[in-house]
Amino acid sequence: MVRYYRLKNYLNASHFVIFNGIKGEVHPHTWEFSALLYSTGNEITKFTDTEKAIRSIFDPYQNRIINDMRPFDEIVPSLENITEYFVGRIQEAVEPFGYRLVEFEGSETPVRTYGVLLGDRNMSVMKQTKRLDQKEQTETKVHEETPKCEENTPKREAVDVSKILDRLDRGKR
Repeated sequence: MVRYYRLKNYLNASHFVIFNGIKGEVHPHTWEFSALLYSTGNEITKFTDTEKAIRSIFDPYQNRIINDMRPFDEIVPSLENITEYFVGRIQEAVEPFGYRLVEFEGSETPVRTYGVLLGDRNMSVMKQTKRLDQKEQTETKVHEETPKCEENTPKREAVDVSKILDRLDRGKR
């Protein structure tokens, strides 16, 4: 059994980006950050403490222009850079509570998300998921070449990540 929490935090702040030497307008965002945490033990922990530790990482940036704050006074505060910066900070914050950060996502709009998978195990999950997607695309091509009718319509099966993780765990024994 795999136990995990997905904790979300929101950062209300403004920023600007510089593309090709041209400074863009300062504009606000409500960034959504989602951390997928696996429990490293069997005990149920008080996750409000974990949430508080994560929230304290974002608090200094709330309602500020983040370009004026470290490290974004030196690096472009793009969605990718912001997300990757917070990954390390979140990872350090959750370990004392018995959690391991395995996935971290940042969204600046409801339709645009950038994610980071951490660790070898997650890369294996990603590769296996990619293989399943490629298999699906191949099957879809076969279906597209056959006459269209209801029974030939490809059905997308959900990828069960827990089954992939179980297979990986069994392979290590």
